[in-house]
Amino acid sequence: MLIQSTSNESEVDETVKKLDLSRQFSESITKECADFFEPIAEVVFDSLLDEETVQKIPFVSSVVSAFHLGKMARERYATLKLYSFIGNFNKGICDERQRDKYISIFQNDTTRRNRELTYLLIILDRYIDWNKPQLLAKTYLAYLHETITWVDFMKYAEIIDRLLPGDLELLKEGMKQNVDYQDVGDGTLRLVSLGLMVPFPDTSRVEGTTLVLANGNVQSYMWTKFGEIFVKINFDAD
Repeated sequence: MLIQSTSNESEVDETVKKLDLSRQFSESITKECADFFEPIAEVVFDSLLDEETVQKIPFVSSVVSAFHLGKMARERYATLKLYSFIGNFNKGICDERQRDKYISIFQNDTTRRNRELTYLLIILDRYIDWNKPQLLAKTYLAYLHETITWVDFMKYAEIIDRLLPGDLELLKEGMKQNVDYQDVGDGTLRLVSLGLMVPFPDTSRVEGTTLVLANGNVQSYMWTKFGEIFVKINFDAD
């Protein structure tokens, strides 16, 4: 982990305060940044992360400079994650009125926002999958919009880190019915352990005039309320 390998959490926090990263973030909340951002594949690292591109986004430029993120593959990927986060953050803003609101939030409560940005930098540094900064950006917007609390945001941020390939597709499917105990996939079990889905036993049912007893070896899975909120935040507009 590049940021944490060179700095502990208190040092990251001190750097964020020194940079006044909250102000840098507010200056990166622009329509130009949203228009400039496009989903980028890893194959365009070099064209994406040239110095001119990085300088266009104050938040990314400040972090790259402060933590000495250079041109090694892992460092370029760390910069790419920052770029993805701020780009998706801007894409999630609906109109200029909402944009002005978020700019004001970061300019008027810098102490609080700098603490949040310290956490965001550390959690982003841990992510490997390219889609995860996008999920974090949407979830952070939900927090700023007061859809969820900061505590819930931190829970979701940690959950995002623990998701493995294929888990999101399973989660979006929602209800899974009549699953035999021996056929339950590892993804479903992982979503249950993360609190996003919950199992419940199949119940007896009436077919015509016949009572059909439930199969004790079969159960179904559905979103928890916590899981449903996560799905709405991240996939409702998809």
